[in-house]
Amino acid sequence: MLNIHQSSYNLFQQKTKIIWKEEGRCAGIDPGFSNEAEEKDFFSFLEARALVPEAVLLTHGHIDHIYGVKRVQDRYGIPVYMHPADKPVLETSRETAAQLGISVPDISFTATDIAEVDIIETAGISLEVIWTPGHTPGGVC
Repeated sequence: MLNIHQSSYNLFQQKTKIIWKEEGRCAGIDPGFSNEAEEKDFFSFLEARALVPEAVLLTHGHIDHIYGVKRVQDRYGIPVYMHPADKPVLETSRETAAQLGISVPDISFTATDIAEVDIIETAGISLEVIWTPGHTPGGVC
């Protein structure tokens, strides 16, 4: 059975998900935690359930979806999957944050490119990439 935990983070109440099937293994989707309290909430959930992320999956590159990506990748040394068409979206993060008067996310994480119909195997879960441009050029489901 696929388990899904959802938390709402940052000014935008962005939905971060943790998914898992097997004990001890999980994947994070859009880790948008943007302050110490939200970061503690995210990592405390993992620790309380003895879950270790094996990958981060990004549905798109808007700042509210990427705030915590670098911290998760640094802590666990795991891949971050993102459609390459959203790299320009990442590159405008500083300007977007300045326009909105909010903190700038750390975009120095390393992303692995994904494309339509790729299958991502992580944490005992198979996920098919469906490219859904519109909201952003590299949006995926």
